[in-house]
Amino acid sequence: RVGLAVLVPVTQHFILPGDDLLGVNVAHLPLAEVRHQLLVEDMLFRSPGVRLDTAFHVCGVERHEALKGHIQIGFHFVELFPLPSKSFSFGWKASLRRLVDFALPKNIEKLRTDLEKYRITYDVWFPESTLHQSGAVKAVVDELTQRGMTYEKDGAIWYKATQFGGEKDEVLVRANGNPTYFTADIAYHRNKFVDRHFDRVINVWGADHHGHVARLKGAMDAIGLDGSKLDIVLMQLVKLVRDGETVRMSKRTGKAISLTDLLDEIPVDACRWFFNAKPETQMEFDLGLAVREDSENPVYYVQYAYARICTLVKALAAEGYTVPSAAEADLSVLTADEEKALIKQLAQYPAVVQLAARDYDPSFINRYLVELAAAFHKFYNACRIKGEAENVLLARLKLADTARAVLKNGMTLIGCSAPEKM
Repeated sequence: RVGLAVLVPVTQHFILPGDDLLGVNVAHLPLAEVRHQLLVEDMLFRSPGVRLDTAFHVCGVERHEALKGHIQIGFHFVELFPLPSKSFSFGWKASLRRLVDFALPKNIEKLRTDLEKYRITYDVWFPESTLHQSGAVKAVVDELTQRGMTYEKDGAIWYKATQFGGEKDEVLVRANGNPTYFTADIAYHRNKFVDRHFDRVINVWGADHHGHVARLKGAMDAIGLDGSKLDIVLMQLVKLVRDGETVRMSKRTGKAISLTDLLDEIPVDACRWFFNAKPETQMEFDLGLAVREDSENPVYYVQYAYARICTLVKALAAEGYTVPSAAEADLSVLTADEEKALIKQLAQYPAVVQLAARDYDPSFINRYLVELAAAFHKFYNACRIKGEAENVLLARLKLADTARAVLKNGMTLIGCSAPEKM
């Protein structure tokens, strides 16, 4: 069993979803086939179950003073909801809790619907608050204490992180009695390894969390688990550009670019393709290129190759020619340089999938698909199919249809569509 997790705040849908997309595209890689394992995708979201003093900020809830009796939910979009009639009748703390209970599900639902538009779904939505409510966070502190890995200083409970590769010791429980996020993170990963019996856990994080990698892997060792079974992929930030200029603000809202803003302008396939960059490198998302319908746009180029083959297969079927099996086709007639180049390109596909799965880097698939589309276009332009002798026609038809199948398979792996008509 392999667990794939993307850790986000409840306001993740306000941010371009690089982490989510890389995570889901890693999940689309056939890890179950390559490594004979079951993959379960998690969405861990921070929830304001403990710190009511910051709950409004976590939920993105604001009292809307201009419209009495309503609240605004979200930082970068405005949605007004009527307040529950008794929200402020139980004192400040109780009222705040009622407001958070009211607003949080609406924020989560917005997150779900935004991600579904982007073809991202999760098997498990895991609220951090459940770790506190179940006693899992306290159990982690108790276990580390029993192992002699904690000490008290300034009223707080500290974990001896330096004994497990950390640069400094870490606070587990603050002097006010509240556990830190780090403690909850340890409990969450213990839940995966111990309670849900995962053999390996893959986390997808933003690059700004790079300093957290060693200390979390070390904490797994400290509680008696194997930190080497926790793999963490760091995703760099994305820079949006248009006509060579950096785009920082949404035209619609005048605020930071949200996922829904982007999807209003760019097709989902283009978004998914361009976000599927190498994890360790910062990428520039060219908004102008993403909507072009020519060979400069890689997703259009690959989809056009697929559609071109579908049109060919359909046209030949109308003339009575169906795609033969490999055994039925006389493949010995495929001797042209362009035919050989396409065959070699097709033969590389299994190895490319293996590399993508090994390195948790689905951008291998993107690069391969562009190369395969280029090889097909060269073959198609150089080697006539219609009007050739039947044995040549059928052999070339089989080769073209094999390219079609691989293009379809690769686009499916990275979550892009393969339209039969363009």
